[in-house]
Amino acid sequence: MKETVKFIIKKYGVGNLRYAVIIYGSDAKVTLRFERTFTSLENWLTTVDGMRNEAGNPALENALQKAVELFQSSARKDAKKVLVVIADKSPIGNIEETRNEAQELEFADIKIVPVAIGGDIDPKEIEEISPYKDVLVVVPGEVDPTELGKSVMVKVFKGSVPITEIGPLVCFGQISIECRSRVSFRNALDDYYF
Repeated sequence: MKETVKFIIKKYGVGNLRYAVIIYGSDAKVTLRFERTFTSLENWLTTVDGMRNEAGNPALENALQKAVELFQSSARKDAKKVLVVIADKSPIGNIEETRNEAQELEFADIKIVPVAIGGDIDPKEIEEISPYKDVLVVVPGEVDPTELGKSVMVKVFKGSVPITEIGPLVCFGQISIECRSRVSFRNALDDYYF
């Protein structure tokens, strides 16, 4: 998954998009904050290469709670906010807590794009964290990191209307990546298809 994250950073850069990374297992840890800046693209890529999985079974509610805290502590309130959650194992944490954290993200206008990779996760288990239709990315087995990155970003930029009426981020083992942008999602999507 590191290669997918690196593809996204290389393709979309670090000027208009800001990234944060939360790695989770039985616990969740912020390993990269939105405010973090590097002098070169190479430094970003090296940082991603150095990230390590958290031990334990994936407790998704802990990662979502960290995401809530991360978005709340951000100074860029005008940015469009997207959380991409990529998982390759079924979450084993508290289902009710996971729903509550996902709902808090929804209330804060944070779009959630769930990604299920491999046979150790039932896509429906992670799809439930997003109120949006047609944003789930399912990868049944081995995947080309570039193709996964493209699929994720299409869902990030396009998306659709939330399922609920309330209105309206990556995993190596278990990692979530959030990205926020000041640029128009439409312009970024147009750029994607150059």
